[in-house]
Amino acid sequence: MRALSTLLATTLCAAGAAQAEAGDPTGTSTGTPRATRTSSGTVSLPRLGPVEVGQPAPWFAGADALKPSQTINRRRALAAGRPIALVFFATWCVPCKVGLEHLRAGKARLDEAGLGVILVNYRERVEEVTPYLSQHGLQAFRTLTDRFGLAAKAYGVEKEDLTSLPKTFVIRGDGTVAAIFSEEREDYLDRILAAARYRRLDQRRP
Repeated sequence: MRALSTLLATTLCAAGAAQAEAGDPTGTSTGTPRATRTSSGTVSLPRLGPVEVGQPAPWFAGADALKPSQTINRRRALAAGRPIALVFFATWCVPCKVGLEHLRAGKARLDEAGLGVILVNYRERVEEVTPYLSQHGLQAFRTLTDRFGLAAKAYGVEKEDLTSLPKTFVIRGDGTVAAIFSEEREDYLDRILAAARYRRLDQRRP
């Protein structure tokens, strides 16, 4: 029991430190709750609930699989005020390959629409992720390594002993969730672009 408690505390502290380094560790500037450090030095995570359309997107942060010295996080991803698509995947997930192939083939369309894409790898080592990205021609996309599943838990991709992959969250430039997709069919690219395009036009209204 003591060993398990130590491992959990170490994991949470590492997550909190990474978020603190990324800036705004308590989420006060964005309205989104994140991990907070207590006076004893431990880290307290907010209670995680279901992510719903129209609500603020939860915090996410992690190293870039292709540039480990760089951090990908929510604040930086939305700094330009443009929508992003957060795409959860794993190298062992066969259905995930369908959506990833659509993203690869439609990169020019994504860029033209101003929709940024961040791939989020679920609980795998970077040594497993980078060869996969190269093999499938995905090096052009920023890929966050969610080694301990913190982002997956925050977004409801991982719930207790259940994992829901693939999963895509389209997030507006203001940080709220515009759409959630659990299937990556033939019209996958059209659907995420439509969600992002609708919200971009909506945001221009006075």
